[in-house]
Amino acid sequence: MASSPNNEIALKFRFFQVYKDARVELFRPHSKKIPQSDDPVTGVQSKDVIISSEPPVSAQDLARLGCERMLIFVAEEDYLTAAAKNYYEKLNKSGWKGTTAKTPSAQRPLKLAMATDNSEITHDFPGFFKVYKDGRIERYWHTGFVEAGVDTETGLQTKDVVISLRDQRSPYGRTFKTLLSALVTQANVMAVSIDYRLAPEHKLPTAYDDSLAGLQWIATHSDGKGPEPWINEHADLGRVILAGANLAQEPDKFYQYMCPTSSGTDDDPKLNPEVVPDLLKLKCDAVLVCLAEKDKFKGRGVAYYEAMKKCGWGGTVYCHESKGEDHCFHFFNPGSENIGPLMKKMVDFIQLD
Repeated sequence: MASSPNNEIALKFRFFQVYKDARVELFRPHSKKIPQSDDPVTGVQSKDVIISSEPPVSAQDLARLGCERMLIFVAEEDYLTAAAKNYYEKLNKSGWKGTTAKTPSAQRPLKLAMATDNSEITHDFPGFFKVYKDGRIERYWHTGFVEAGVDTETGLQTKDVVISLRDQRSPYGRTFKTLLSALVTQANVMAVSIDYRLAPEHKLPTAYDDSLAGLQWIATHSDGKGPEPWINEHADLGRVILAGANLAQEPDKFYQYMCPTSSGTDDDPKLNPEVVPDLLKLKCDAVLVCLAEKDKFKGRGVAYYEAMKKCGWGGTVYCHESKGEDHCFHFFNPGSENIGPLMKKMVDFIQLD
């Protein structure tokens, strides 16, 4: 008959505890081991190899370490800090030189790095980002990036194109993939997503300048001889739809922080279309303004719609409001029943004669 377990704890640590009957319980779940195989998704082949059946050898003689230098990271409030410092002191006293014939500079003393946490917040804009006193920026949400290629679910094909060497990442965000894929499929269009630099790391108007640079790059294909074959061969540059948004409310400390040159009030044309001197010069035939009823930035959208109606630019302006929805609901709430009507409105607008 099997004996019942002895649940009396003999030793308890941060990561595990040991019972009187020698059972060990980990406080964190075991990492799942992946068996060796040929990965059908990546094509990577893996295998297990036994290099020793003996227990691991413990490095007792620190003086015989073969590396040139070592950096120890320590967190100030970590309960293991004392052990790390002890390791640091023993290395310094062990006779380990950390030198090589090729790198005399490696004779420098071992360095001990101490991590400190300055958690004082200087600016906090809920829903967007917060800024710490030491300059760190923490965003409230992140979007992963989707690798370019053929989407097996939709059949859509994407590719990354570098038009500037400043940053090298895909602008096709995971958060936006579903909506953009549906729009491309239903409207039968080619979409170009611009990866502009973000504020507050890059103060405005950097994002505007990057977006304009992207538009100018697209325009280089107008004669069918641009640098990107897809646009040359498949795009109709006689029908170009621009999509975007601008965040602002009044008074606007948020916008002023991202754009220090702005007053943050209605005299700034980047915030208030009514004071834009070139509205009458717009060359497009139609504008669609999309609003969300509970969006705190809705007022700016309404003002833009009204300004376009009365400025006399000669085109037609349309407005669509999603009832009961908040800012960017079509990204943050992909299951919303209001996405369908919004999508139909955008597709109908794109397909206007």
